[in-house]
Amino acid sequence: MPFIEITGSDHNEDQRRLLGQRLTAGLVEAFSIEPGIVTIYFQPVPPAAYVHAGQLAPPGAMRQFLKVHAFPRELALKRRAARLLTDAVVDVTGAQPKDVIVYFLDREKHDVAHGGVLACD
Repeated sequence: MPFIEITGSDHNEDQRRLLGQRLTAGLVEAFSIEPGIVTIYFQPVPPAAYVHAGQLAPPGAMRQFLKVHAFPRELALKRRAARLLTDAVVDVTGAQPKDVIVYFLDREKHDVAHGGVLACD
């Protein structure tokens, strides 16, 4: 923990590799954590399966959604993480910053288990 789910355009292998490095580095810097606890999942959406504002979006118009599942952090740390994660996606994919959406989904330690043991135990 934490982990990031990226839902949006399919990224090629080089982009996934670079995004994995940059997004991990961003969370490590923002949250002062070790890189070995960060996991990233890419969930590509085919263009024909993306609708925005009630319209099937044209090619290249897909937004990128990043859901960060992590233990609660202070607002200043989330602000820093949001900027670093957005910058990484923009730099690697050429997306417009307005099309990179970051959601922080805070998880309390009693809501997370690793290896069958709650993180609070």
